Amino acid sequence: MVKKRNEALYMFDCGMVDEYNLRRQRESEMMQLRVRHAEELRLLAEELAQARQQRDQAIAENAQRAARVAEADSRLDRLQHRFAAEFQRVTELAAQAGILDRNKAAVRALQEAISRRDLPAVETLLAPSFVQHDPTDHQGPVDRVGFMSRLRLDREQNPADKEHVDFLVAEEDFVAVHLHHVGNPPDSSPCGTTNSHVQIFRVTGGRIAEAWGAPGVYCRHS
Repeated sequence: MVKKRNEALYMFDCGMVDEYNLRRQRESEMMQLRVRHAEELRLLAEELAQARQQRDQAIAENAQRAARVAEADSRLDRLQHRFAAEFQRVTELAAQAGILDRNKAAVRALQEAISRRDLPAVETLLAPSFVQHDPTDHQGPVDRVGFMSRLRLDREQNPADKEHVDFLVAEEDFVAVHLHHVGNPPDSSPCGTTNSHVQIFRVTGGRIAEAWGAPGVYCRHS
């Protein structure tokens, strides 16, 4: 007769084996899970490092862009200031050139009116305070009334005399005109029937305010 194994002890041993195997299986699964999590953490760390690197690069690029934008803004400001200054200078030069042209036009109109003996036109071109400074006149400067009286006398005595404008030079309020005179000079003049001279005028508000010089200062024989 065979003696049976204790049923209770057998069942206990089987339970221990099953629990042991289950525990090993769980530990293996836990180990695999840890390995997988460690790999995921490594990948996440790499991705995070890459994201940080991209962020730092973007920050650096943004800083460079900001510096370039600031430099461009500064250059633009300088160019705008230069443009404004140049525009103002050109505008002033244009205005000055316009004034100089108007002054020369007034002097040319005066000389043409004198040449054709148009005394009313001469009067309209002279300022009320007009003064002529003639170095050859020992009586001193001549005012507007005296100047017009001389023109009337000259028209009566020398009706054929003419003065032609060769060229004009203007600077600020002053206009210098080079004239040549055609007619009969005074007996004391060393010139022939044609001589040239220079006169200077000061123009204010489009009208002649002062004049310097006398006819026949410079001569050339015809």
